[in-house]
Amino acid sequence: RWTQINDRLCAMLGRTRADLLRRHWTEVCHADDRAAGQEALRRLRTTTGAPVRVRLRFCHAEGHDVPADIELSRLQGRAGSAGERYVALVTEAAPASGALGILAQAET
Repeated sequence: RWTQINDRLCAMLGRTRADLLRRHWTEVCHADDRAAGQEALRRLRTTTGAPVRVRLRFCHAEGHDVPADIELSRLQGRAGSAGERYVALVTEAAPASGALGILAQAET
């Protein structure tokens, strides 16, 4: 569950701070990406210090997907200890463009 949220994440997802604070991150994560997000958290819990990066899609309040690059870091404390806390740096991912975008369009 999120405990602090900045204005940029609220704008990115089209949601209020109060709405996001009431929700678990999995509630606004695309259903197909939840397992990848949980695997990233598992890796973070079992490694020592190194941030974990993952790309997920979140669901905007208006219904469209918001691709995001996320860097997860553990705050001070022992891995696996009760009450672990994490920081997630969430940035909107750039859409595919150029040749990759054309290739993706051709395959669909």
